[in-house]
Amino acid sequence: MGKLLAIAAAVTAELSAPPGAKWPPNNLNKVMGADYRFDENTLALFLTGVSERLRSATPAYLFAFERDFVKANLASSVGLLIGNIERKTTAAAPLVA
Repeated sequence: MGKLLAIAAAVTAELSAPPGAKWPPNNLNKVMGADYRFDENTLALFLTGVSERLRSATPAYLFAFERDFVKANLASSVGLLIGNIERKTTAAAPLVA
């Protein structure tokens, strides 16, 4: 799976995960803070879940973020967040035996 597709799948899975699933209905235009009512702490937990899903994907990807990224993305739509995650995500180095 390509990087952008893997990120979109990870974000979708996190938004759909119980408890408190926010999707369906899927809407890329809703804002993380205003519409989905994420705050700095809950968005950081959400992004940690996205990062873990990407790390366990095939192929694996690495997404690391800092508090400034969290703060900046409270005002992002889901679609913009996916693009912002994509810019901070790299392919995981393959394991060498």
